[in-house]
Amino acid sequence: MSDPKFQTWLTDHLFTPSEFEDFLLCPFRFYVESYLGLEPIPPQEPELTPLEIGTLIHRILQFFFEKHAKEIGISSKDKLQASLRKITVQTLESYQKNRPHLIPALLSFQKERIEKTLTQVLEKEISMEQTKSSLKPTTFEWSFGKKGPLELPDGKGGGIRIKGRIDRIDVDHESKRFLIIDYKTGSQKITGNQLRRGEAFQLPLYLLAVQKLLLPEYEPIGGLYYHLSDLSMDAGMIRSSLLPDGFKIHPSSSSFFSEIEWKELFETTTKHLQSIVQEIREEKFPSREEPCEPWCPWKDLCKIRSFEISE
Repeated sequence: MSDPKFQTWLTDHLFTPSEFEDFLLCPFRFYVESYLGLEPIPPQEPELTPLEIGTLIHRILQFFFEKHAKEIGISSKDKLQASLRKITVQTLESYQKNRPHLIPALLSFQKERIEKTLTQVLEKEISMEQTKSSLKPTTFEWSFGKKGPLELPDGKGGGIRIKGRIDRIDVDHESKRFLIIDYKTGSQKITGNQLRRGEAFQLPLYLLAVQKLLLPEYEPIGGLYYHLSDLSMDAGMIRSSLLPDGFKIHPSSSSFFSEIEWKELFETTTKHLQSIVQEIREEKFPSREEPCEPWCPWKDLCKIRSFEISE
């Protein structure tokens, strides 16, 4: 039996790419986090969690590039590193106020690791700038949705409304092309084949959002995951004929898409989203069948739910 409250909520809801991926991982997780609005208990660990480190690195890079993007390749490396170090210290000090359980000695060690990662990112940006590529970092943490969502057809005469936030958009104003960059701090990589199968939604939806809402007269080059753990930027989706200078991707990489594959990718993504949204509308939220990941914050709730159902 349909829940009127849920259906009312769904009518006004703006989806995020992460919610679609959460649903694929575990429909019950989507229900708990998106509809019920439950949040995991704040971490009480004596050191920063991997998720917190990722969030902090994103924030520091945003502040740094907003201030210095146009100076890379012009200002001295020492000056840029000093500013990056200052932004890092300020960001960590501000964050530390809300995490009183952090042990200073552990935080100091993690701070060194974060600074090392950020310094390596800066060095790579300087190196790429020296290729004289006309593609430049231009927009950071661009949000879409509240003032104007991305809308896709739901296959039933209605629409799927989507919001999101993009880490970085590199733009070539001369050729009117753009490239999406999504920072990743984890080691797991999403392949081009996973994108082809419609198993990852961020890059395709981000590309559509920029093209429709921000740069309608510009042509998409593609989107890449920037893995900060090893500074690689070779996974994602790139149109084969439009690879910009400074990007080293193996010719046989699954990240390359022909024009036919490019078109098919967005068709597959849209159809997969339509299927997911239909299941959500039908209120189908089973728990994941195989064992939950150890890190899932809702695994105990699933156990209680399964016990009640069996009873």
